[in-house]
Amino acid sequence: MSGGPTVRRQCQFVPETALSEDECKEAISLMKHSADEDIVKNKMKLTFDYRRNMILDPQQSCNILFEFPRFKDVKGLVEQDFVMMFGEGVSGKLLEKWPTAYKKKIIQECRKLPSTSELEELLLTADPPEDSTERDADFGWDSDLSSVFLLLHLIPPSAQGWRKPGKVSASQAEKHLVVFKKSGTSIQEHLDAITTSSQPYLLAVGARKNAVHQFFIVLDKNAIPCRYVNCAHNEEEQNLVAFQYRGSILYCSFKPILPGRKLLVWHGEEYAKDLGISFDYLWSNKCSAKGGVSVSSQFYYCTQCPLSYTAEVYLHKHIKKSHPDEYVRLLSA
Repeated sequence: MSGGPTVRRQCQFVPETALSEDECKEAISLMKHSADEDIVKNKMKLTFDYRRNMILDPQQSCNILFEFPRFKDVKGLVEQDFVMMFGEGVSGKLLEKWPTAYKKKIIQECRKLPSTSELEELLLTADPPEDSTERDADFGWDSDLSSVFLLLHLIPPSAQGWRKPGKVSASQAEKHLVVFKKSGTSIQEHLDAITTSSQPYLLAVGARKNAVHQFFIVLDKNAIPCRYVNCAHNEEEQNLVAFQYRGSILYCSFKPILPGRKLLVWHGEEYAKDLGISFDYLWSNKCSAKGGVSVSSQFYYCTQCPLSYTAEVYLHKHIKKSHPDEYVRLLSA
């Protein structure tokens, strides 16, 4: 896989139906207005070759997010494109070998490096001692992300650019790689505050650095959501259970999960109360009028910013916190 993103490679995905240019444009138009996530994902598959040709064209590559704006609100589309490009074997190799091989090796090699305060802090959060308490682990990034940052100490940082001689330090590279924002912070306000063009980076959102629940790829003042674990409608619907281990939140599947199915975890009533919302209100919004659980893929879009939510109650909470004037207007309507 050498040569960078502009190299034309043999795609692993072969669509059942080859679309003409006009059919691609029709599919693109449909995706922009469809609220059905499955339709969007299917049309994204069918337009993969069209999109790939745009990426390889220097004149059109900057228009990808304009032509395919659903990258910004449908989670998992970046991963889907990656799998179609390189195949399931390549795309899953890192996740498969990360906990048993790569992560352990990174920590071992970093222990051989000259000690610095930044390096020691990352080593402590990447591989906390067995006797560490929850309070001890309640600082810094989680174990996996700390291990990724350790790579910056092993791999020599690249130069700052041809106009800026010299190299950036590992700590500087870390700040360019991931930016943290607390839960409740307006993503749109963060994007609006960007004044200079910069390399793409990850925006991590969570209660603390070691409790991140969502990642975004920030590119050209756009926030592209990464795939993550969704909240189940009820305890029966969940296919994952969450547990805390040595400062990290881990998920374990307890039933077969078919390819393409959502990862769902049920946090329980206490979690809903921690969000500052009534559990009864949350439950009533998730249930149908007949009392059954709704499992539709409907999305609730914010009219004030690009964000969308899988439940109306989450949208109301977002508007109340990020757009108070609009929230007042809705209450009086």
